[in-house]
Amino acid sequence: MGILDILFVVRSVLIHPAVIFITIAVIFYLEFVVYVANYRKKAVTRKAKKRSAPELAADGTATTVEASAEKKDTSKEK
Repeated sequence: MGILDILFVVRSVLIHPAVIFITIAVIFYLEFVVYVANYRKKAVTRKAKKRSAPELAADGTATTVEASAEKKDTSKEK
């Protein structure tokens, strides 16, 4: 068996569809395993609470919802 016969056999094995499919499947499997092994969960970040838009008071000045609620509460106490 000469070098040409060995190269012919190796070439025939490497271009066989089953060998190509198994090689691709093994590569995808190894990539998935590496991804799972290196996976880090992202830290949960809390979003800042959005403030509501300013309301117009009866006299035309802009007040926040909290300020108008405080004014309403203090008027009930008197």
